Amino acid sequence: RPPRSTLFPYTTLFRSLQSVDHIHASGLLHRDIKPENIMFHDTTSDPSTPTPIQQKKTVKLIDFDSCAEYSPRTGKPKHVVGTIGYIAPEALKGDYSPSSDLWSVGVILYILMTGDMPFEPDIYHETPDDTRCGSDTMNSLYQRLKGAHIDFECEPWPSFPQAADLCQKLLAFNPGDRSPSAREALNHPWLRA
Repeated sequence: RPPRSTLFPYTTLFRSLQSVDHIHASGLLHRDIKPENIMFHDTTSDPSTPTPIQQKKTVKLIDFDSCAEYSPRTGKPKHVVGTIGYIAPEALKGDYSPSSDLWSVGVILYILMTGDMPFEPDIYHETPDDTRCGSDTMNSLYQRLKGAHIDFECEPWPSFPQAADLCQKLLAFNPGDRSPSAREALNHPWLRA
């Protein structure tokens, strides 16, 4: 079991990945995973809730407005969907896949552990005026993300190397280098502790 200091990020990430795994297994992509779309649900006052305390409190993924069906043959969208700061680099070019949702989960894990976004604010210095996939605006953001450095030396990462390893796998720039699935991420040593 992870140390108490990481119990909240651990539980939130674990439950979020379970939700992502469920929607991906159903052939769907969420495409807008962000903290605002993760809700904490407490059913302790509901008499129909099973008695073990861990089943009375849970994390739920919400807001399926941008959800879309996915298969490897799914065509590219014309416009970028999601929230800037949580959108995977390849999605800026219209290449959404389950890996794109995992990138968003990686951003959330970084925030949960450090209290900060993984990227310097100047990467998102301009509000996109053209959200078409592959537009000059989206290509510029893609290039800034490609050259960005994510700090895994700041606190608390050195004290939690397994959590850092998982976050690095979720935030790999190339989708092929990311954790291949939410289910695989759930089997990471940090989440199996």
